[in-house]
Amino acid sequence: MRKWKIFIAISLCFFLSVKSISANRVASEHKNSDNISFHSKDTIDDNLDEKGYAKGQVLLHLSFPYINSFHVTPPNKHSITNTGLIGYSIGLDYCYQANQYVSISFSEISDLSSPIYFTPVLDEYEIIGSDYLISLTNNHHIRKLSLGYGFFFAQEYWEIVNHNYTIDGSGREPIKEVYNVIGLVFTSYFRPIDVFRVGIIYRPSFYRFNINPAIKYEHSISIDFAWKIPLRKKLTAANKMKI
Repeated sequence: MRKWKIFIAISLCFFLSVKSISANRVASEHKNSDNISFHSKDTIDDNLDEKGYAKGQVLLHLSFPYINSFHVTPPNKHSITNTGLIGYSIGLDYCYQANQYVSISFSEISDLSSPIYFTPVLDEYEIIGSDYLISLTNNHHIRKLSLGYGFFFAQEYWEIVNHNYTIDGSGREPIKEVYNVIGLVFTSYFRPIDVFRVGIIYRPSFYRFNINPAIKYEHSISIDFAWKIPLRKKLTAANKMKI
């Protein structure tokens, strides 16, 4: 199931990026024409400038937190620290001020050792992962940088997978520990081009539900590659063109 989620996310990124670039080209041609007039009811998909987002703008957020580092303590286990690969995220951004916006997203990350999820994995392996069921952040856009802070609710899991265990009973017995946590999230992104971002996400958690001890520090750190696709843009006076 996760393979299909990642495949769909990659396809959406490619399709929407091409669509956004085409829309930007059309908008640019219109802005350079002396015979075109824009009105406030019109919508465009023009480039974001270094001053930030326009008020009222909505963006689709698609990203791949590709490199993930974990520090977790599963129930009845010692603390585990590991770094691996693969993840995806989808969400929406809404700009309520010229340089501030709120983001809501769903994410899933893991520490797989394979650089491509579709490649075969070992018959027996250990995996750590997090499903961030909801992440809500407030963000500040400063030229090509954006900084965010907020909170999340997530489902953490630690699992031993052994595909041969049911055949001959060799190796470690398969087991999976799942528990819910709440914590904080801090983000930092750099925008090298219009729709693409690269950033770091730090998610410390302190409270675990229905586990003893409930208060326990855990965290994940991700290097994220993100696409932000404008869905709606309100024209400002500076955007309007007159004959």
